Amino acid sequence: MDDSPDASKSGLKTGDVSDASDMAPGKDPERLHLAYDAALGFLAKQDATLANLRNRAVTLLTIAALVATFASTVGLVVTDPSRGRTLPEWAAISLLVVLVAIGYVAIRISWPVIFYFGPTLADILDPRYTDTWSSPISPALINKLKSCIDRNNEVLRLRSKLFEVGALLLLAEVVILLAATLSDM
Repeated sequence: MDDSPDASKSGLKTGDVSDASDMAPGKDPERLHLAYDAALGFLAKQDATLANLRNRAVTLLTIAALVATFASTVGLVVTDPSRGRTLPEWAAISLLVVLVAIGYVAIRISWPVIFYFGPTLADILDPRYTDTWSSPISPALINKLKSCIDRNNEVLRLRSKLFEVGALLLLAEVVILLAATLSDM
């Protein structure tokens, strides 16, 4: 018995998708239906991921604004010299730049984007996507779904990187605020 990580109890190795049928993989209607359902499910998950990133971007901007508001409310940021030590000019400019950058990142993430949800009605009715067997789902239609998933992945990858930048900018805002508060003490 093979105890390697890629061996299963059935004797098939991981990645072995062979079966006893003589039907070509692209002409098996059941497999095509499974692939179609899996692709539609993946597209739905991508849409949910985009919505989550947008919600998080808005939350990021809200937290950045709250940090700035809280800092001025508790007196960390004072603009009137008669009330105590004021925020250094370098810190005020840095905080403004960081807050604007966080706002830009949040807007870029939330901005409308071309997102693909699968083949259109025109694609489904297109004669190029019909096949010679009885299944209404053709390999070409599955390939169309795969290209939609690939294009959406690029959008999600960019938006995820932007969110990472936004989170680092929020951290920078807090660090600048603390550094300004602790300086000249």
